[in-house]
This record gives sequence, structure tokens and C-alpha cells, in this order.
Amino acid sequence: MVTKSRKTGNMGEAIALKYLLRKGYMLVDKNIHAQGGEIDLLMKDPHREFYYLVEVKTRRNDVFGDIRTTITKAKIKKILSAAEHYFCNIKGQVTLPLFQIDAVLLKLDGQKMMIEHIENIGFSDF
Repeated sequence: MVTKSRKTGNMGEAIALKYLLRKGYMLVDKNIHAQGGEIDLLMKDPHREFYYLVEVKTRRNDVFGDIRTTITKAKIKKILSAAEHYFCNIKGQVTLPLFQIDAVLLKLDGQKMMIEHIENIGFSDF
């Protein structure tokens, strides 16, 4: 059984994917469960070997606080761990390719939806 929270998350990931595709990103993979973490969307720059590890967060309200607080240093470390496992162990690369971590935050408010794309997040951003 899929929970309401998971349905919201799946919907948010689909919206974020469409948003990023319209911006010119290419989808490489999604919902990568790798040792130590998860990558929601793995996108690529179509013109060069540069990747975007995208964390997607979707909320229907602020009951649990500001959506930005869900992206912590620990979460970023898990994304980095998943990237290392994915590229080195699954794809067999010797070194990690160039990449950055982005966040797409979606807030659904009735019929309105707000999207915030934060590029190149790092430890000091949250």
C-alpha cells in the first residue's frame, strides 16, 4: 500500500522532473537507492559531462516546519555517499564525474504550486 506521503513524494518528483527537463537537463536515472543514501533524480548537462544530483522535497503545508530544514548536512552526506556508490560501484568509474547537488522544493497549496530550485547546495546553505 502506498501512503499519502509517498503519493505526494512521487507527484513532487514527477513535477520536478518535468520542470528540469523544460530547463534543458537530461534525465539519466531516478530513485537511485545506493549504499548509504538515495538520489531522487540524476540529471545531466546535455552539452558536457556534468551531472546534477537532485534532492526533491514536496510539502502540502508547513505543519512540519519550513521545507528547507529537511535538507541537512547529514542528508547531503548521504547523497554524496550514494553518488560515490553509484558511479564507482554500479557504473564502474574509477573517479567521480563532475557534479553538483541541487534541491527542488515544491509546496502545494490548494490549486497553487510553488517551485524553488536551489542550485549547487552545500554544507553552508542549510
